[in-house]
Amino acid sequence: MTVTATPLSGPTTDETAADLDVEFYVDDRDRPFEGLTVDGRTATAPLSAVDDQLRIHAVAVGKRHSVADAVTVGADGSVDYPNDAPEWVEHGTMYEIFTRAFTGDADATFRAIERRVPYLEWMGVDTLWMTPILDSYSPQRDLEGLKYGGPHGYDTLDYHRTAPDLGTREEFESLVETCHDHGIKVVFDLVINHTSKRHPEFQMHEAGVDGYEDRYVRRENGKPEMYFSWSSIPNLDYTSLATREKMLGVVEEWADVVDGFRCDVAWGVPHGFWQEVRERVKATDSDFLMLDETVPREPLAHENAFDLHYDTTLYGQLREIGRGEAPAESVLDAVEAERREGFPPRSVQLRYVENHDEDRYLKECDRATLKAAAAATFTLPGMPMLYYGQETGMLSYRDDMEWGGDDELTEFHRRLSLARDDHPVLRTGSVESVTWSADDERSPSADRGRADGGSQPVTSGSDHGGRGDSDAESGVVAYARENEDRRVVVVLNFGSDPVDVTVEAAVGETDLVTGEHVVTDSGGDSTTLTVDSVAVLDA
Repeated sequence: MTVTATPLSGPTTDETAADLDVEFYVDDRDRPFEGLTVDGRTATAPLSAVDDQLRIHAVAVGKRHSVADAVTVGADGSVDYPNDAPEWVEHGTMYEIFTRAFTGDADATFRAIERRVPYLEWMGVDTLWMTPILDSYSPQRDLEGLKYGGPHGYDTLDYHRTAPDLGTREEFESLVETCHDHGIKVVFDLVINHTSKRHPEFQMHEAGVDGYEDRYVRRENGKPEMYFSWSSIPNLDYTSLATREKMLGVVEEWADVVDGFRCDVAWGVPHGFWQEVRERVKATDSDFLMLDETVPREPLAHENAFDLHYDTTLYGQLREIGRGEAPAESVLDAVEAERREGFPPRSVQLRYVENHDEDRYLKECDRATLKAAAAATFTLPGMPMLYYGQETGMLSYRDDMEWGGDDELTEFHRRLSLARDDHPVLRTGSVESVTWSADDERSPSADRGRADGGSQPVTSGSDHGGRGDSDAESGVVAYARENEDRRVVVVLNFGSDPVDVTVEAAVGETDLVTGEHVVTDSGGDSTTLTVDSVAVLDA
């Protein structure tokens, strides 16, 4: 048995791959194992010496070290890559709902949400993330219409009981089953960094009851630890074996019901605990999803813990572009940032323009830039996510869903989702900048690197073209997606008006998103087309 590691140099250092060393480690849980021989970037061991399995970790070492990658070798010679995300993750489209607002002005219950599952299927969604559904504490209904048990549910009272206002556990399981019948996976919001201060165990802890003294973190002044201004959700203490055992029980209970966890405040829980969570859920379902809320994102979260990561870099870049503070070409810099920050090549990023913790894109930017920003999330590598109401033009980020608010915008998002489903190159293709011009605008140099599957970056630069004298005024970006079967060119226009763009590529005449004829002139290796917000064409 031979394992060979291929280190990659970081784009912000002067090191090459040849300058890097590789260190191999046998997993502590597989020791004692003394048959591993290391020679440079290759580790060798006799397969006969492997009892059940052998987990080998490799780290690239230069001026800094990489996130560790790993391989698991079975006694029969089978090979698995435990750090890799399930295949469906990179191919899927996620839709987040603020659970108690998704049904609009109708009472939010599991049954009411279940009746709206066909909408998700119609939108081309195959993954549903619901904000917390467990019994929690929040104010009773008040004059502003806050609903009992919500609005958010991140202050848990009981980890083993669904919120009474939403329905029973059986009704939640019925919702999950209906989603599955429509080809939709369900992601559970796992909130285990903290509980409500009204949780019975916190009250026992506060009272000084024996056996509860180590359940929550205390500050040096003796007060419970709570982050930021979160004055009602004390942090659990993960140095406590009792806390770890209890939360692993919660994990195992709900992992049997749903298809993945979105892990709230993942940065607040020890990384080693998440590694144990991953091992437990993957042991029974290798396709189970682990999504971390780490803001800003952190490459270490990928190390034997999480499959999918908030792309906080692209999120911020799309806001800057929408406000006119950065050129559209900088979306390619955001793709580059994954490698620059240290994410491994096979990591997967969650691409989004808004979520339940952020103001709506339309609050800061306009409708035209929203369409282009959404198109970026659907045409770049990774997993795109829609936040409920994004597609209907909502301005409030947690209010009741505005069904039918903006039919044209809804259809636009739907077509993006369906185009991504219909054309695998948009999911798995590499990324390469394409030279373009529009009026007095020109793209930066096309002498860029390629991003293999979106993981290897496009080399960034600072020589962006722009309208007039301001780089930030450039509202156009063009890039190609290519896999072994196909190549397409994507052109995004963040401007308010349609623009004629000439790309240095021979492309087809029909936009794969709208099905409309958009080419106005073609000849040789250049093509001129009219772009409203996005055009995707065969090349």
